[in-house]
Amino acid sequence: MIIAHPEYNVDRNLPRNFEEKDRVLFQFALSVKITPTTVEVVNNVDILRNTIFNRYKLKFYSNHALLQKDSIKEKICKLLMLCRSSKKVDKAIWIIDSWSSGYFHWFTDALPRLIASEKLLNNHVVLLPKAYQKEEFILQSLEMLDMQVEFYSTIQRVHLAELILPSHTAPVSGNYNQVYINKVRDKFLRENNLAPTRKIYISRKKANKRKILNEDSIVPLLESFGYELHYFEDYEFKDQLTLMHQTKYLVSLHGAGLTNMLFMAKGGKILELRNANDPYNNCYFSLASDLNHNYYYLSNIGNTSETHNVNITVDIPSLIEVLELMEA
Repeated sequence: MIIAHPEYNVDRNLPRNFEEKDRVLFQFALSVKITPTTVEVVNNVDILRNTIFNRYKLKFYSNHALLQKDSIKEKICKLLMLCRSSKKVDKAIWIIDSWSSGYFHWFTDALPRLIASEKLLNNHVVLLPKAYQKEEFILQSLEMLDMQVEFYSTIQRVHLAELILPSHTAPVSGNYNQVYINKVRDKFLRENNLAPTRKIYISRKKANKRKILNEDSIVPLLESFGYELHYFEDYEFKDQLTLMHQTKYLVSLHGAGLTNMLFMAKGGKILELRNANDPYNNCYFSLASDLNHNYYYLSNIGNTSETHNVNITVDIPSLIEVLELMEA
């Protein structure tokens, strides 16, 4: 096993519009211990649905593939797959867990594991379940990284002569190894002789959940400050990249759209429209700090305390105040 990056502590930058009364919102994210990143190379292992098993050591590598460990029953069902014929792959790398097919988790959890292993890569393919084929951003991002992909059916056993197994690069999702998350940015950030200037508002109006109930009122306001309205689900990944390379200001509701700050040059200005009184969902505050962006926030009244399902109402006077501060 190789220690690709040692353990360290990160102290994050406070929001640019921080008020002391809101310290509780960020208390769990201001100072965090980032666990070591390790990379292990294993031989003659099998992929059983969504995890890795070494029959010679009678060992599951669950921590590399699962967010919750399998029950005894689930393990037995997977072990029965050893009786099936196998698809054989020579050399591969495993970078995914249960959430990795999502936009945010792919770029902030999965790809940093790939970057952490790059010195060991030598004609290795990225091994992914067939369900990942439908995600265009996964296909295009791997193509841009010059990585070949091998898709497999989760009902078939896959036998690997050699498998690279990088650990997660941070203790929990929503935290990041600063070295690797910035290397991900560097891989996708094209040279641009012109300083980024565009102001972008990413709407979630077409999403199934997490919407702004009074968006029809805030869009004209944002446009009066020079912001463009965009629905990123309408764009291919490469088009999103082009847009973000030109972006200096990014505003959006808590959601995958804010992941795109990863493709902005350092020193961008990020405004997250947050659910009020939520001290736990600070993944975008942490990401902005680790990428050296200027982070601003606006807490808003929601129709539920559950941030992942909330619809919010933005306070217009407070929004004007933050937008004016971002212009200063």
